[in-house]
Amino acid sequence: MLGLLSRATANFKNSTHPAAWSPDDPAPSGFSSHKSSLSLPISSLATLSFRATGIYSQGTIVFERADGAGRAADPPSYGEAVHESGKPREVGTVQVHVEARTNSEGLYGESRIEPVEGHERCGLSLTTPASSSVSRLGATLSYHIVVAIPSTLTSLDTLLVEATGFRVILSSSLSSFPFSTLDISTTDAPVVLHDLRAENIKIRNANLLDPNKRELKNFDDLISGSVASSSRIQLECENGPISGSFRSSGAVIVHSTNFPVKGDFHGASLRIATTNSEISGTFDAKRDIAIQNVHGKVEGRFRAPMGCEIKGQYNAINGSFEVGNELKLITTVFRIDATVRLLPPPSSSLNPSHPTLPVTRIASATSSTNELPTFEDAIASSSSSASFGVVNVLAETTDAAIELNFEQHPKEVTCRSLARTSGGSKVIVTHPQNWEGAFSASTVLAHTATFTTLSHSSPTLGARQTSLDTDSRSRVAGSVRWERGEGATGNRSVVETDGPAEVVVR
Repeated sequence: MLGLLSRATANFKNSTHPAAWSPDDPAPSGFSSHKSSLSLPISSLATLSFRATGIYSQGTIVFERADGAGRAADPPSYGEAVHESGKPREVGTVQVHVEARTNSEGLYGESRIEPVEGHERCGLSLTTPASSSVSRLGATLSYHIVVAIPSTLTSLDTLLVEATGFRVILSSSLSSFPFSTLDISTTDAPVVLHDLRAENIKIRNANLLDPNKRELKNFDDLISGSVASSSRIQLECENGPISGSFRSSGAVIVHSTNFPVKGDFHGASLRIATTNSEISGTFDAKRDIAIQNVHGKVEGRFRAPMGCEIKGQYNAINGSFEVGNELKLITTVFRIDATVRLLPPPSSSLNPSHPTLPVTRIASATSSTNELPTFEDAIASSSSSASFGVVNVLAETTDAAIELNFEQHPKEVTCRSLARTSGGSKVIVTHPQNWEGAFSASTVLAHTATFTTLSHSSPTLGARQTSLDTDSRSRVAGSVRWERGEGATGNRSVVETDGPAEVVVR
């Protein structure tokens, strides 16, 4: 038994991160290398797959575009040369190069990597032992696999990866190569994308605890890189960061736990969530944004013509917001600092009666289930309740300050804002010079509510007319008009706190 433990200790010292080595790296002392190659006929209408199972399933798989790869000598008979969709069927040969490194020949002998071929399908299946034993204490096995998609293919229907412990890299040589579907599932190793183009993208990754239950196996971002074009992106992580640039003409759905989500996210609708960390970057939606976080922070630039909601607990909110229809910033204990620019309503051709208008709402993000609304729910939600030209702004926290700064107020927009907090915290709401409407600020007797105007006349608006209704130092209300203003009587600005309260008009 002591001999086994000694060998195990020595092997652990020689081991490398299972997904980190390259074929150019020399094999560590005590490790042997096994190399092999495979050729697989493929059609552009096929699914290219990789499946790896067993507790010794680990390593790296790289997908790249081959230069000058030849046409398959005898491609499988998959049917007609043109798919029913009208897409031409192209054929070629996938070249696969495999290197395995191990410190246990017995373990390598019990593992198999085999080709998979079928109707409109080709790929690899890696099988390693499903359990360990005392005789294998300290034994390791890892793979480096390169899959070269032939140049005779200009597109591919599906790329499918189902593995554990495998780093998955889509080479930059695939940046101009479109997929219909990309479906990747792995654990404990990163997924790296390079300007990927795919209609439907779904990536699932988990960072599991190592056997001593104290550390994570992977210290890189679980998902990183960029997606240049897609119709739908769904990224799901557990215990790992997500970073990069992701662009979609449809929904972008990102969910992680315990680690940050950072990057540039562009889509029709954005659904972003994590816990115990931060969400930061640029978030640009053609319709709406819903973000959730607990015990972290949310910061960045946000643009959502149909509405933006950030909801969480114990997380600070700090950012600039370009919004139409609705803005909700809801948290507890931490500050809200927001610069708000109101977007004008859609053009006259896009009105509530327009039958094809893709109206989305985010009210379900505040439901008791604490779940993000789905993209489908958003599309199917009530269009009749959408208010064009009216923007509702809510900023709410507890035991922390709020500062709202409205940069711009289009004359076509009516804005109704409410800023509310507790715990003796200060609230200050600042409106642009051309703002007109009613305001109120209230607090407890121990503090003061104030209204401040920074200018009393304007070359274009004339003289400012202000009326005040102040019944005590803890409450102030009134209205603002300009001599040559738009007469926007629908605007409302409300501040509620038990600390200092202030409404400012520039």
